[in-house]
Amino acid sequence: MTGRQAGVGVLVRTELFKIASSRWQPVALTGILILHVPLMLWAGQDAAASWDGLR
Repeated sequence: MTGRQAGVGVLVRTELFKIASSRWQPVALTGILILHVPLMLWAGQDAAASWDGLR
């Protein structure tokens, strides 16, 4: 069989598409939201007050 082989970029895109369209996508998105939303809310607060609260 004499055909062109797929390049690394094509293989990476294919694997990323398979991961993004998998059945675990909603679980992963929920996990990301659970981790990032509290951090974003905490980062929006007054940094000095947060630091004093930790001490």
